[in-house]
Amino acid sequence: MYKERFNSIIDKDSFYKQSIDRASQAVSDILNKDFVIDVHMHIFDIKCINKSYFIIRLLKDFIGLKGTDESFVDYDVETLYNNNSQYIEGWEEELEKELLMRQESGEVHLDGKKGIIDLIKARKFLGFKFMNDVYEHYIENFSLAKYFNLPKRNVISTALMMDLEMGWGVKTKKSFYDQVLELKELSKVKPILPFLYCDPRRADLTGKKDNLYELFNLAFKGNSSFFGVKIYPALGYDPSDYRLWPIYELCEELNIPVLTHCGGESVSTDILDLDIYEGEKKVRITAKKRREIAYILNNPNRWRLVLEKFPNLRLNFAHFGGYETWSSSSPANTDIDPQRRKETIFDFMNDYPNVYADFSYNLIEVNLSNNLKNVLYFKDHIRSRTLFGTDYWVVNKAGNLMKSQNDFLKNMDERTEGLNLSKVLCITNTMNYLFTKEEVLRILKKK
Repeated sequence: MYKERFNSIIDKDSFYKQSIDRASQAVSDILNKDFVIDVHMHIFDIKCINKSYFIIRLLKDFIGLKGTDESFVDYDVETLYNNNSQYIEGWEEELEKELLMRQESGEVHLDGKKGIIDLIKARKFLGFKFMNDVYEHYIENFSLAKYFNLPKRNVISTALMMDLEMGWGVKTKKSFYDQVLELKELSKVKPILPFLYCDPRRADLTGKKDNLYELFNLAFKGNSSFFGVKIYPALGYDPSDYRLWPIYELCEELNIPVLTHCGGESVSTDILDLDIYEGEKKVRITAKKRREIAYILNNPNRWRLVLEKFPNLRLNFAHFGGYETWSSSSPANTDIDPQRRKETIFDFMNDYPNVYADFSYNLIEVNLSNNLKNVLYFKDHIRSRTLFGTDYWVVNKAGNLMKSQNDFLKNMDERTEGLNLSKVLCITNTMNYLFTKEEVLRILKKK
């Protein structure tokens, strides 16, 4: 039923058949120069998210508050945010002032972490109301090109969407439909590759502005086409959900790259008794805590059915399994050992020709980077399938992004006997993930 509905909506003849043709002129101009690619970053602005919900949920663990399934213990966050208008100018300063006052009075206990104060200061750009402003903030302050001594604008960036309207059931000032339109317009003039967020539950909605297949058609049809697809299972669904099959089938046919979240559990569904579809089979998963549900949904093994059905799908496991997955370089001892995640991805890399993984966000921890470096040094096949992305702006909460990404890439290049890992991760492998072999040869021949 869903395939028929998808086919009735999708105007396939108006879709670009080649990956390179979906790239805008702005991207093509960069491809003719020396460039670098940031394969994992975000430019959604304050109107794309619900400020209160997003910061409450993302920062709870960071500042030592209890999870959503437990009671808040330090202060009433909802009340604090409700005292500020949702989009009032200068809300960050008001919030910081309030938090400092409560910290000094002993109401807020941060367990030795400055955490939230540093984060709020680093997030001034959350006041930006347009994606272009967020993008420009990235280029001016965190451009990946700087590490390679290139002009800061010689970087091609993905633009990975989120859909909190479906994932959390909250309203955003800028609807998901309007976000798609804004990204289409922005991609005409900026060297970005937009990735459409796809939530299978939208397949059951009606209307051109809400239905998944209508939005997919809007995104990829005609000029200023989107470039890839973003999946985020932790927001409450299984990646093998049959309502996504028509999309995967077309992505495989047209070499549309797919990126899936496969790491941290900070942003996830709050539903602890959750009905999902594993393929066409409806099942219920339960847990006592929000992070447990997210951990289950983020398991890369949930992609096994998808890859069996669509073996040539271009798939990037973002975050390469997450923090705990790279806390050790030793093999997994049991099926529940976090190390099993990366080993599952390794197996997929061996079994399927277009499976990749990016090491984003985790770059902030040196021991994790060293464990990755050890694998890349000794495993040629894994080295050829590993990517790097900054995870701007989500990673900003963890510290100095510019310093962290420079330290990570410098570490990759030290004592690796001329492997040039920084270029392999940021250019060579990323090109092979985003474009076909023939297209890569055409791009390199032009230079």
